[in-house]
Amino acid sequence: SLEVRRPPPTSRASRRVFLPSFHLIQPYVMTNPATASPAAEQPAAGGGDALSEAQAAVYDRQLRVWGLEVQNRLSAAKILIAGGDGVAAEVAKNLVLAGAGLVAILDGTPAASASPCNFLVPSGAEGTAAAAAAATLQQMNPLVVVKEQACVAGSGGDNVVSCGIGEAEVAGYSLVVASCSSFAEMA
Repeated sequence: SLEVRRPPPTSRASRRVFLPSFHLIQPYVMTNPATASPAAEQPAAGGGDALSEAQAAVYDRQLRVWGLEVQNRLSAAKILIAGGDGVAAEVAKNLVLAGAGLVAILDGTPAASASPCNFLVPSGAEGTAAAAAAATLQQMNPLVVVKEQACVAGSGGDNVVSCGIGEAEVAGYSLVVASCSSFAEMA
């Protein structure tokens, strides 16, 4: 832990800003290949003290903020993110870095045509935007299972390709985040 010391305060009001210590924030990209096995690192169902040592080390900051029970619930969550704009990218990044159990990306857009706001799709990527985003997210946190959700292509009219999945597939997720969709499209 790094300690920051300030000179003694001269007034009562300045005494409130003393910061005794703080911890350095973990970098976004994890580089330890020994912990890169998502299947072996998943917590056991049922909660409890199910976090592995690798997870406890990586998620140390979250554990202090919201505790072991909430981290276990997040680690057991299956999340579908439908859409490929900047908001969806930011939500996906935050969920993956926090340690969600499974994050699936649903976006049938070709990677070459991906939204310029989607920072998860590198320039020159091939395949779908969802596959490129999933690969980037997996590099950010190898302890989380990240996948491209297969979609059923359809015509959205006006030369727009829509992508969707059935109710049975959606029922398998504990949370669905829909971005770039109108209420009529989601109904």
